[in-house]
Parts: sequence; C-alpha cells; structure tokens
Amino acid sequence: MQLAFSFISIGIIARALGPQHYGEFQYVLAVLFIFSAVTLGCGAEVIAPDLVKLSYVKSRQGILGSALLIRLALGGVAMLLMATSGLFWFSGTVGQGVAIMALSLLIAEPFNILRIIRESASNTRVIARIRFQTSVLKLVAIAGVAALGGGVLSMLAIYLAETIVIAAAYVYLIADDGRPWDWRPTRRHTARLLRASVPVWLGLALMIGMQRMDRLVLGISLPPAIFGEYAAAMSLMDSVMFFGPVVMTALAPRLLYRHESLSIVTRNAGRLLIILTCLGLAAVIGFYLFSGLLTTAIFGERFVQVQEILRAASWITVVGFFDTGVTALLVRLRYFRLIAAKWLGGFLVCFLVLWLGDRGEWLTGIAGLIAGYTTAASIGMGTVFFKLRKTRMGVRAL
Repeated sequence: MQLAFSFISIGIIARALGPQHYGEFQYVLAVLFIFSAVTLGCGAEVIAPDLVKLSYVKSRQGILGSALLIRLALGGVAMLLMATSGLFWFSGTVGQGVAIMALSLLIAEPFNILRIIRESASNTRVIARIRFQTSVLKLVAIAGVAALGGGVLSMLAIYLAETIVIAAAYVYLIADDGRPWDWRPTRRHTARLLRASVPVWLGLALMIGMQRMDRLVLGISLPPAIFGEYAAAMSLMDSVMFFGPVVMTALAPRLLYRHESLSIVTRNAGRLLIILTCLGLAAVIGFYLFSGLLTTAIFGERFVQVQEILRAASWITVVGFFDTGVTALLVRLRYFRLIAAKWLGGFLVCFLVLWLGDRGEWLTGIAGLIAGYTTAASIGMGTVFFKLRKTRMGVRAL
C-alpha cells in the first residue's frame, strides 16, 4: 500500500511540476539524502543486536539514550551544514528547498531509534500503521497543493511535515522502553556505541553517496527536461528499493541475530539472500511487463522516456537486494569494517563509471549504480567465504 501511495504521489507531483521543475524537486531530495549520511551513526546495525539480547529495561534505556544523544548531535551538525549549503552554494529554488529540508535532518534519524525498538522485536505493526496513515495524509496534501497550483517549495514542505508527523507518532505510540526523555545516556554506552558505529557509519555514508551520485552528476550534465524524466524513473526505483531493507529488517532478527551457531546463521543467511534475489527478479519482471501502463498512468504523456529508463534501471533491484542481505550477514558476524570496505569499493567503481562514461546519457547513471552494487556485494561475499574457509561447517551451510 505504501508503494502504491508513493507511485500516486510521485505521479501527481510530476504532472503538476512538469519535467524541468520535477528535476529540481528530485535534485533537492538527492541533496537531502546525501546530507542524511551524516546522521546515520549508531544505527540499527549496532543497536538491534543488543536490544534483541537484552530484556532489562534500565540497560536498554542506557543504550537507547546514548544512541539518541549521538544521533541528535549528528543531526544538528548535518542540519547546519545543509542549511548553509542551501544559502551559499546552491541558488534559486534548489537553494531555498535545500535550506528548508535541512530541518528534517534533526528529526528523522534521531527518532527512528524508536522504530528500531519494534523492528528488533519483529513487531512492526504499529510502524506499518503509522506509515500507512501518514502516507494517506501526505497523498491528500499533495493532491490539494497540486490542485491549487503549488510549486516545488510547497511540495517539499509536505515532505518536511511528514517527517515531523512520523517522529511525533513514534514518540506517542512506541513506549516499550519509556519515552525518549526517560532514557539516560551513559558514558560507557556512548563510547562503546561510537567505537562500534564508526565503521558502519562510514559504510552507510559511502552507500548513500553512491546511491545519489548519479543524480548529482547527471543533474548538471543532462538537459533539464531529460534529467527530469531520469529523476522521475529513479524516484519510482527508490520506492521499490525500499522493500529490500524492509524485508531484511523484518527477517534478520529472527534468522540471524537470535542464533549463536555459525552453521545456523550462515544457512539462514543463504535463505535470506535467495529471498531477496527472487524479490529483485520479481521487480524486474514486473517492470518489463507493466512499465508502459505504469508510466502512462503515473506521469502522463509529457514524460516520454520514463518507460525505457525504468526497464533498464529495474536490474538495480537484483544486485541491490542481494547486497542488502550481504550487509545483514556482515552485521551479524560483526564484520563492521568490512561493511565500510565493501561500500568504499562500490563508491569508487560507481564514481569511475560516471566519470569515464558519457555523462550526457542517462544510461551511464544506471550502469554506475549496477556496477557499484555488484562490486560491494562481491567484496562482501568474497571476504565472508575467505574468513570462513577454516570453518567448513559455516561455508557448507552458506
């Protein structure tokens, strides 16, 4: 349902703004995504395994309070950096939009810690309900603004409001470990979480940089109308790619985090990789069969190349979903530095493809993303097999 709402919202915004202004809208969101990398320290990869194993409330509150403190500090830094760039680096509508959306960095990821509490317990019903209800409200607001002739900044304001509403709903409805103001950070937990999260944070920052590098580069080199069509197609892909992490966060605690036996962990990791790969292949088949109907229904006739771009970009889901499973396995095995190393490899390969390729063609952006994901997954899996080579049971299970 959230995917359906996302498609409808994207279509309404694209039809209302047109290819050129929709490109500006997506460029602002790409900049936001890049700066959000600063806020991702001390994420689910570090917190969830501890929450799965701990039941004592005071210990959990110490971990959660320390994580929230770290994330609020990072969110404040990211907000200031992004707002400054909007005022002094970018210009026009893009600069104003970047400055407005900077506030969401202080809200989104810090309060997503409440979501991690439920995800680590495989109890995500309240999260689904919140996301569903806010998606409905967001869709109604977008339709209203479009009917009134609102522009890029009005649409961005709706996205900012969504962030605030979701954070408030998490605080009000998720009180498993008390309210955030009841959590008490400790020096010991803060220092430990910082040490553990630095490699993962670096990896996530590189991953995010790779995932939006194509739009930042092509937004400068492609004609504005063509970039708007590319951004429209990739915004649909972003909605589909959201399902990889959703499946991973739903299944990883049960399949990976709760088991101590290496053979069970590696066997379950293999199952998770198969599930995610099949999900990616299903997305490819769906786009090849229905992309024409989908693009006509969502974007109308002004976006003439979206169908072709979508079919080419659909292959990103296969390698992207597979890499999500690889990351989950590395988290369970505590190979945090390897997560950073594999995303460094993916980032560099993606950058090289974009730099050496024809930046006047949208296919270069898709090629860079596929190459980056493939490199990251290959580094991760290759190193896992290398590290487990002395443990035949683990290798055979995987």
